[in-house]
Amino acid sequence: MSDLRVEFPRGTSPDVVGSVADELEGLDDVEKTSAPTERSVIATALLVVNVAGPVLEHVATAVPVVQKIIEALRGRGVTGATIELPDGTKISVDNASAEDIERLLEAAKKSSA
Repeated sequence: MSDLRVEFPRGTSPDVVGSVADELEGLDDVEKTSAPTERSVIATALLVVNVAGPVLEHVATAVPVVQKIIEALRGRGVTGATIELPDGTKISVDNASAEDIERLLEAAKKSSA
């Protein structure tokens, strides 16, 4: 488990995607971010976040990383975005609370064990 995928809603400015990527790359637990050049059929932007080593393997270290991603998106007024965990579980940025994030990460950990 080392990559998270952030799917932006249709019509999100490339500048917004880039500024989120820049902010996330400044986090200690993020190794790099990349935005695949091709867009999907539904024209959404995608940002792949490579998280350092075992960070996502432990809920206690994964929750703060996911929360920081959500804060970066909300701070730019992005609505309708989702974060996809390595197991395919999706978290809605608009509705996710800290408890929701922790519960989903626990479930993802159990399903990948």
